[in-house]
Amino acid sequence: MKRLIARLVTVEEGEWRATLLAFVFFFFVLASYFILRSIRDAVGVAAGTAKLPWLFTGTLIATLAVNPLFGRIVSKLPVRRFIPIVYRIFAVLLLGFAAALTWFSPQYDWLLSPAFWIWTSVFSLFVPSVFWGFMADTFYANQGKRLYGFIGVGGTLGALAGSSFTASLATTVGTPVLMLTSIVLLEMAVQVVQRFPPSFRTETREREAGIYEVVVTTTVTAKVKDDKTAFLIEVAQAGIFQIRNISGQELDAVLGITCANILFPYLRESVSSVAVRGGFPPFFLNHLNFEALYQQRLQQEAAAAAAPQA
Repeated sequence: MKRLIARLVTVEEGEWRATLLAFVFFFFVLASYFILRSIRDAVGVAAGTAKLPWLFTGTLIATLAVNPLFGRIVSKLPVRRFIPIVYRIFAVLLLGFAAALTWFSPQYDWLLSPAFWIWTSVFSLFVPSVFWGFMADTFYANQGKRLYGFIGVGGTLGALAGSSFTASLATTVGTPVLMLTSIVLLEMAVQVVQRFPPSFRTETREREAGIYEVVVTTTVTAKVKDDKTAFLIEVAQAGIFQIRNISGQELDAVLGITCANILFPYLRESVSSVAVRGGFPPFFLNHLNFEALYQQRLQQEAAAAAAPQA
């Protein structure tokens, strides 16, 4: 199989497992979605073209409502933990639709049909985008140029398989069974993610492991008469920190305040040591309020972001 694939795409040593799993992952994701899309399109046709504007409006409202929660989860969790959570949330909701179609009488179709149409449209926006975000976190840009085309073929085959499966069995097994099949495919995609090799990107591996580098720098200049420089000392004190279960703005504050406070005594000692070794008296930096400096930086960033709008 490797020889056949090697004729189609250039896969370097060490990339085979990630590339093949990405191919299979995208296959399952789009196979799952295209089963649902066929059902959604049938619902849209049954509702009539007059209701389509309302369905699209409902999709917009649902997307705007879900997006903040989606963004919060993304900022809090590593992508390898985030994907199983999001996909399984969609799977549970889909299971609810399947149960409702099975046990509820047809008189509730006026409510279930538009709800399912809107839910599937939201699904189509978030689930594939999560996949490509994961790919961007896994491969470098130069790898993506070589491999994304082949990985995309997996998605195309999945779309064909999902559509063909629905077309051949829709009248035989019924909509709830098709939904359950979509759930199984989505769970198979989750299982692939959990078996994915570590990211090729160093920054992604460090982020997933909670490894962060913080550097505190200072420049000290001493001048004498006639504004002549007696000495100039530049020091950069770096530290490696492992931080877990914190992300977003909270993580930014920990890095900018707590970690900086930990490094500052070492920076202060280094400046004094360099001054003494240069034949000058010890020089001790005054303590810095890193919390105030952090708040000042946030205000400057907010002002810079608002400036073009003014």
